[in-house]
Amino acid sequence: MATVKEYQIAARNSSSQQTGKVFGCSNWGMAVNVYSTSITQETMSRHDIIAWVNDILALNYTKVEQLCSGAAYCQFMDMLFPGCISLKKVKFQAKLEHEYIHNFKLLQASFKRMNVDKVIPVEKLVKGRFQDNLDFIQWFKKFFDANYDGKEYDPVEARQGQDALPPPDPGEQIFNLPKKSHHANSPTAGAAKSSPASKPGSTPSRPSSAKKAAPSSSASKSDKDLETQVIQLSEQVHSLKLALEGVEKERDFYFGKLREIELLCQEHGGENNDLVHRLMEVLYASEEHAVHLLLLLLGKAFTPIAAGFHRPQLLHLRAHLKSSRRATQRSMKAKSRSTNSPSSRRSTDSRSVSDNFHFV
Repeated sequence: MATVKEYQIAARNSSSQQTGKVFGCSNWGMAVNVYSTSITQETMSRHDIIAWVNDILALNYTKVEQLCSGAAYCQFMDMLFPGCISLKKVKFQAKLEHEYIHNFKLLQASFKRMNVDKVIPVEKLVKGRFQDNLDFIQWFKKFFDANYDGKEYDPVEARQGQDALPPPDPGEQIFNLPKKSHHANSPTAGAAKSSPASKPGSTPSRPSSAKKAAPSSSASKSDKDLETQVIQLSEQVHSLKLALEGVEKERDFYFGKLREIELLCQEHGGENNDLVHRLMEVLYASEEHAVHLLLLLLGKAFTPIAAGFHRPQLLHLRAHLKSSRRATQRSMKAKSRSTNSPSSRRSTDSRSVSDNFHFV
């Protein structure tokens, strides 16, 4: 009596010789369809399902998303129904989406041959999203359990030593990743890997979770530090805005006072008044002499007024005189060319000064 392996080989070789039979699938009969609902479905964890795939097919998959290539499903169908799919056409080294689609087309064709009712959501699976691939492998696990008869199967020999794991993304850690040179140079190296097949299936989940625990904690700590810095900087910006608004209001107030003094001097400019000329010198003086002349006038001619000033107020006045000197000169020249009478200008500007007075 022929062994199971000999029967599998005979089924593959007889695919092109039997009329009305495709890849010898009819020797195994039709597949048993399974249907999962939210009530009856018993799901496995992501780590358990990947360990199961690695154990059955002697692979080193590390995450569910890598099933998006479709190569593993094609080999599962070859294991369940030998000859229903040609593994020579399967792209085990698929890297691009159109190669994934090619593999799923082969899988869909094998489903049709074996009368499997399941519709494969190819467009969702090839995108490599976790949930879509997890749902499909959960269903396929039940389909496998319903159709597998426990026969012997060598997955490495069936795919001729090809590695079915697509290359990882740049910077991604892949644990227990076999070197391609072992399979490319010697078929025995690939066959030797099938004996400890259970080891790769159990190792990927635990090391990955252990090594990723530390980065997650450090990342959460850095996020809290960044949030604290953002709050502190926001408070500083708010206080600086308030200070800037106060400085601008104070500047406008003192500018209005200086403008009022200028208009008074222009009204009495025709008179031979030494005090008026000295005030005009202060208004039009350079930065080096403006404050000196103003303090001199306040000390001699305006002793009662100067007595009411405190040193901080005088320092503020000095700072504002420096910052607004050019603006004051331009404004005074423009006002001097105006056709309005001095009295009307004085009345208008005095109202603007009174409007600014409440800011101090």
